[in-house]
Formats: sequence, structure tokens, C-alpha cells
Amino acid sequence: MAKVDPDAKTVKVRLKGELAIELQAFANENGLALSSALRLLVSEALRARHLEAADDHERRKRTSEMFRRQIGGN
Repeated sequence: MAKVDPDAKTVKVRLKGELAIELQAFANENGLALSSALRLLVSEALRARHLEAADDHERRKRTSEMFRRQIGGN
């Protein structure tokens, strides 16, 4: 018997028009079920956002350090 993930959530999503067509095409092109395609794309988007936020944080940190050095701070 398959183990059930206690943190799993079932979510109903309504996709309309062009978005539904694009997602179905993506799923078909990659040999995925629609739900698997949706999970894959959401996972990739979240990962990209996290990386972007981390990069932005590092950029701000470097900018702040450079500014401190320019004004003679430690």
C-alpha cells in the first residue's frame, strides 16, 4: 500500500483560455499528465524566485559594503 504524505494538499485549479491550452500543450510535449506539468512548473517558478531573492539580497549587501567603504566606514 502506498504511503500517504501527511503534508500533501489537494488543490482545485481552474485554467481558462490560452493558459489552459498552453499548459496542456506543455504537458503533451513532455509526456506528462496535466497535474504533473503544473507541479513541475510551479516548483521551477518557486525555485527561481528563491534564487532571485537570494541574488538580490547578495547584490544589496555588496552595494551597501561598497558604499560604506567609499564614505570611509568600516
